[in-house]
Formats: sequence, C-alpha cells, structure tokens
Amino acid sequence: MENTESLRDLLHKYFQGKLGDEELRVFKAMINKESDTTLKRELELIWEGENEVMMTMNPRRKSDILRSIHHVIDMPSTIGMKKPFNWWRVAAIIMMPLLVASLSLWFMDGRESFLSEVQEYTVLSGKGQKNQVLLPDGTHVWLNSESEISYNSDFNQTHRNIRLKGEAFFDVKRNEHIPFNVEVDSVDIQVLGTAFDVSAYADDPDIKVSLERGKVEVRTHGDKSFLAALNPNEQVTIDKERMTTTIVDCEAYTESIWRQNVLKISNLHTSEMMKRLERWYGVHIHVRNMPVSKRYGLTIKGESLREMLELINSITPISYRIEGEEVTITYK
Repeated sequence: MENTESLRDLLHKYFQGKLGDEELRVFKAMINKESDTTLKRELELIWEGENEVMMTMNPRRKSDILRSIHHVIDMPSTIGMKKPFNWWRVAAIIMMPLLVASLSLWFMDGRESFLSEVQEYTVLSGKGQKNQVLLPDGTHVWLNSESEISYNSDFNQTHRNIRLKGEAFFDVKRNEHIPFNVEVDSVDIQVLGTAFDVSAYADDPDIKVSLERGKVEVRTHGDKSFLAALNPNEQVTIDKERMTTTIVDCEAYTESIWRQNVLKISNLHTSEMMKRLERWYGVHIHVRNMPVSKRYGLTIKGESLREMLELINSITPISYRIEGEEVTITYK
C-alpha cells in the first residue's frame, strides 16, 4: 500500500508540474515497475475527479482531452512473444502533460489560469517502445525508444519550442505566425509546417535531420549561426563536436519507417547495429569476438528478439544467451 500511495503522490505532483529531477527519475522507475492494474486504478482516480480541476472540468471538454490521449500508438512488444502494448502504461506518463497544457488553453473560460507560473512538461517513451503524442497546437510527434520531448505550459501562445532527447518524427501543424522550433543539444531546427525526423541520442556523435515534406532550417542554439537548409528527401548530419554538416539525398520515409514498427539497418558496422538493436528491443547487448569490419543490412518487421538473433545467426554464425534484458552474443 505504501508503494501505491507514493505513486499517487508522484502522479499528482507530475500533474501539477512540480516534480524535481530526482523525483522524475523515481517516477520513471516506478512507472516501469508497477502493474498495469495499479496504474489504471491510480489514473482513473485522478481522471474521475480527485482534484479540483477535474471536478470543475466541462464534461464535453474532458471527453475531448480523453480522445487526444488515445492518439498514443498501440504498439506490439518486440521482445519474446508478441503481445499488445498496454495503453495505460504509456498514459501514466503522457496523460498528465497533455491535460495540463490543454487545461490552460481550453478550460479556463475567461478566468485566470490556475497555472500562474510557466511549467515544464516532459513526455517519455520507454525502452523498446514507440509512442505517439498530439501536442496542443495539433502537431503530431512520434517518439522512438528511450526518447523524450519537453515543452512549457505557454507552448502555442507566443512560441512553439520543443526540447528533444533521442529520436522523434514531427508532423508539424502549420502556423504562419508562430514558427515551430526543436532544440536538440546545441542545435535549433525551425519550421512553419512540415514533416521531418530528428535522431539525436546522447551517445551518438552526430545529429541527423531528414526532411519528408516542407522546408527545414538548422542553426546553432547559441548565436543562431546558419548550419543547413533542407529540401524534401534530404538529410543533414551534424557533427556534435566540430559542428560541421554534411547534406545527402535520402529516402526520408525510410529514415522514419520505425514509426511503422519496422527497423531498417543498411550497411552498418556490427557495433552500430548492436546499438540500434538495444534501443529497438529495450535490452543490453554484450558482444564477444565482435567482427570490427563486418557490415549488415537487415529489415526487421515485428520479429521477436529471439527471431532477430536467429536471423543474424543465418548471416554470421553466433551463439547467444537471453537473460531478461541482458543479452550475450558470441561470434564463432
């Protein structure tokens, strides 16, 4: 019972935008550990009016928000046996910031907002998961594994600034008056209305931006120095350390095909492929006798972790052991 009460306290604080960094870390860990039944019960208590804002919310507006929450993608598990991804586990993290941001815009009816100070909201995607988010301005965001976006409660009022860690695909709602800006590391990506993919994991040396539709301009975050401008089906690679750029033609749809639960590996060294597989399946992979110069080309369409390892074994002989989230691969 003590664990449930702690979860409830953290959910309420997250709803109010009052979680500190350490509390957010504990909250993430608790969400991953708790059962779906517990999460559902706690969320229902909040949704059904356990706080003042919910109790005074217009029922029709409340229903509108619930429909927005259901934009979360129902993704199958790719580890071991396939099973439906439970919406409540995602909603436990996604529901709160969507509610707060929407409440401040839709439910005040001319009254002074209960959010007197600007709050920051974070939307997360766990290991081995892909999620979809509908922002208050109508922009759709797909989050890849171990990724997160954050934005302030005044989003879509005087600015549309998003901070990204990891990888995301943005289908931006056009607004001629308020540009959409994605901040990642020391780079800003600015658009009006467009669709593009950004890959910027902390342990990757580069930031990659692939444009599917519209136009994208990339600048440094500090002095706004120009780095690149993209046309559809172009990709820019930005070296984080040297801040140099390389632009190449690409199939932008393929670069973000992970949204369709498809992982495409094209001509990657073994170490880079293993990093992609770790994120995809939400596991830690330990490799023995790794062939440094070996390159792979694979397309994974819903295969389980074991099926994927057998696929690699058919290309290069390996043995492997799976122990929960720890995977050991030995090249023969």
